[in-house]
Amino acid sequence: MLAEAEETQNRHGDNAPGDPERAGNIAKPEAQQEIEHQTAVHPAPVFRDGCLQTFGLTTHLDSCIIQRLSRRTIGASPIAFEQQIVGLIRALGLHRPDQTPCGAPISVGEAQALFELAHDPGISQNELAARLHLEKSTVSRLAKMLEQRGWLDRLRDQGDSRLLRLRLTAAGSKAVQRLSASRRARFAKVFNEIPAHKRDALLDSLSLLSEVLNEA
Repeated sequence: MLAEAEETQNRHGDNAPGDPERAGNIAKPEAQQEIEHQTAVHPAPVFRDGCLQTFGLTTHLDSCIIQRLSRRTIGASPIAFEQQIVGLIRALGLHRPDQTPCGAPISVGEAQALFELAHDPGISQNELAARLHLEKSTVSRLAKMLEQRGWLDRLRDQGDSRLLRLRLTAAGSKAVQRLSASRRARFAKVFNEIPAHKRDALLDSLSLLSEVLNEA
């Protein structure tokens, strides 16, 4: 009986359940082997400083900015909307009182007034206030500042002396040209960073946002 037991152990000892070394060599399912192989060959990507890191190198889609945009998963809610609007205002620099988004050293209000006057010379001060959605007193101060810069002339309307007509001077027209070029370059750079397949949807969303804000 003892001899038979020893023979049985010699024949099955290598496959004994209690042998950890042999247990580790048991064939694994093909699916599991493939997963382990892919994990070894292609390590899981990680994010560092907001950018995707793969194989020790930064994967450039368009830029790190676009990667952040493409990963947006914020749920739709009034609070999320508010956060996005505030972020947009800050990103554009609209909270800066003495500089436009394109970096010009004048206020956004002054810049917008110049663009309106370049588009429609001779409009009244009251009409300018309506177009810019500003109080008449605010536009009056803007017009005075532009006049002091030598960019604007304020003239009494010949038919109604109560109205002031606004016209750009030659220096004002040159200032508008510089502002226009800076603005176009600034926003062209931002637009080119947006993935092409998302541009139409973005423009539609901005158009809808403008309509809603104008009606609010």
